[in-house]
Amino acid sequence: MIYQEIKAGRLRVRKCGKRTLVPADDLREWVKNLPTNTKAAA
Repeated sequence: MIYQEIKAGRLRVRKCGKRTLVPADDLREWVKNLPTNTKAAA
């Protein structure tokens, strides 16, 4: 899912050598905007 979000441009990345990094603030914002599940677990 993360790779799809990066490819779609919804998550920004930074490169550090061979590593692809997602800044923590960007990841927190992305998670905050995910849909919520309001149903209680059975």
